[in-house]
Amino acid sequence: MPTLDECFEYFNSGDLERTIVCLTQVIELDPKNVRAFSNRGAVKIELCRYESALSDFDRAIEIDPNFAQAFSNRGNAKFNLHHYESALSDFDRAIELESNDAQAFSNRGVAKAGLHHYESALSDFDRAIELDPNHAKAFSNRGLAKDKLHRYESALSDFEQAIELDPEMSLPYFGKAWALWQGSDDLGAAHLHFNRFIFLAETEKIIEYWKVTHDFYASHAAVPFLLHRLFELLPGIGDFHSWQGTLHETERQCRTLKSYLQHLRHTGEPPRGEPERDAPQLHGLEALVHYFMGDPMEAYRIYGNILDEEPECLDLMDFYYFLCSAAEFLEPCEGIRRFALQQADQLLGSARAEGDERELYYAGQLYALGDDWEKAFVAFGQAQTFFPAAVMQAVAADRIGKPQAEVEALVEKARQLAAAPPPEVFWINGFPEVRLELGREDYLVPFRQYAHFREIAEHLHLVREDSVPFHAADFWEIWRLSPAGEQEIGWQLRKKELERIEAELQSFFTQNLEAHYAGYTPEQLQNLEKLLSEKDKAVQAVFEKLKTKSASGSEALEHQFGLEIDGWQLRHPHTYALMLKYFFLSEKLAPKATFFLYFYNDFKAAEKQKDYSSGKAAYTKGAQKFLEIILRPVWMLGDVGLAAVAAALAELSRQFFLQNPAELDEGDVTSNYQKFKAGFLKFLSVEMESMGEEKFFKKYPLEGWEDWKK
Repeated sequence: MPTLDECFEYFNSGDLERTIVCLTQVIELDPKNVRAFSNRGAVKIELCRYESALSDFDRAIEIDPNFAQAFSNRGNAKFNLHHYESALSDFDRAIELESNDAQAFSNRGVAKAGLHHYESALSDFDRAIELDPNHAKAFSNRGLAKDKLHRYESALSDFEQAIELDPEMSLPYFGKAWALWQGSDDLGAAHLHFNRFIFLAETEKIIEYWKVTHDFYASHAAVPFLLHRLFELLPGIGDFHSWQGTLHETERQCRTLKSYLQHLRHTGEPPRGEPERDAPQLHGLEALVHYFMGDPMEAYRIYGNILDEEPECLDLMDFYYFLCSAAEFLEPCEGIRRFALQQADQLLGSARAEGDERELYYAGQLYALGDDWEKAFVAFGQAQTFFPAAVMQAVAADRIGKPQAEVEALVEKARQLAAAPPPEVFWINGFPEVRLELGREDYLVPFRQYAHFREIAEHLHLVREDSVPFHAADFWEIWRLSPAGEQEIGWQLRKKELERIEAELQSFFTQNLEAHYAGYTPEQLQNLEKLLSEKDKAVQAVFEKLKTKSASGSEALEHQFGLEIDGWQLRHPHTYALMLKYFFLSEKLAPKATFFLYFYNDFKAAEKQKDYSSGKAAYTKGAQKFLEIILRPVWMLGDVGLAAVAAALAELSRQFFLQNPAELDEGDVTSNYQKFKAGFLKFLSVEMESMGEEKFFKKYPLEGWEDWKK
């Protein structure tokens, strides 16, 4: 017999469903166990099953009308259903029964705040804190009520106390951000706290407080990647008219860099079975771009993954931006900071420091982050000719109180480097527009240059001429793709999508054939082999040749099958289809090969009819029947729907032939099948592109396959 303690263990482990099962078993054995009903209802609240929770609380109260916890819990369920008046009544009753319950006072205060009775709510929060000075939620809720009453300075004190008591609770950060924004106009601090709220909050909580969060980000922060991620994360938010302007502007701001990163991911993917090429470098760039595009939380996550999987691939620049990302959403990271400083110390004391000026520069930046300007001065000084280091050494000299003459000498040194900069330093007067080159091997370089620019931008007045205009542009406005580059990336992405569709088609093809032939016995396979072996000599010759080739593996068999179909000696697609069936069921021909060879058989039959368009009805009947066999095992909408979809897929094959009659070369049969495989996928993409997705799927209802999968 399970006990309440055992159920509590499931709850503490986070297994809420198992907790409900356990409590249900307790109730079955003891139908008047009031705590089991109340606890089960509380777990259902955690799972947002508020109506079902109410039934449990009603039953608990029926069993024991004086059980205060059941009233308090029922009030919580009603509050979440926005039944504030009724919730308030339950909290009143809970306090009558248990006048020293801090949680009940806090809950009643929240219900009053829901009814906009903020002054009365404050009294309840005061009482909750008096009863329990460590009640973090009471401090947070009191701060939110004060925010509503525009008592921002007092609210800030409550939020800070709540954060001290529970640093992982999200709402105090939201409340503090709001108070900083509205009360002190400290937009920088408000931004950090909104970021922290987004990092900690669950999706439902972000949705609840989305209007204020959106208004701040849209008006006072440059965060296109973060907004883009939130629009994707929050279901349906982008559909509301109020946010459409932000959504469209965010998509515009993100388009170039999102496309470029997708291109780099695509070109960086290795052949199957090989390790990913330059993965840490690419991931490091992704993190850097996310940081400058206003999503430090995602940048931090990416750097953290690199640290977990390949820590040796993080250089000091990566650690610097790892720490900068953490600082942008108030994430404690002392362990990472200590490790990064150890790496910097080792660099300064090693022989490899010579010639590694960029790393020395970032060692200095890491020291500067921790306000250790003495060490920063030394590190910047060792980067002899690195312009950003020269600027920062002058800054460090001033910070540690070096004589003015020494500071001015360092400024002059930086000016000399600026007057004759190396080719990569071209941004003294603002960062210019950059054309992203798709084939560039050192794709990190321009982004590193931008990072250097941003790191010392506030100090460039030391070295630039005041008479020269300074060009300042948002990060997303700097990067450009040529029209040809945009087309190339567009094709890459379409190709990637086609590969996904192809994989799905092949998967369903395999699943459905296997389902259709699940009961196919060895005797039936022998009968099929006998049938093919006893046909005329031409069929026998082709069949024996394929059986011999099958000993060399599926790839060799696929190649030979392509040659045989291309030669078309047997003059009828049905015979080749029987052979495909035999070798597939014999597990000699891979599903992917079977998929393509089926369509190639269909294509060659169309080609041999010469005037396919006039023979459409006669020819597609056979193709349609074959497809019906493939689809029938998982088709749920009846024979009419099955026939319609099979006919549409056969029509897809026919259209490919009509649009590609000259694709194959009679004198080059070896490559014809390979040309077909590539051409068929390209045809799919061109059809979808020209028709649009809606019309394409209406004509060729491939999306139905999603329904079949379900």
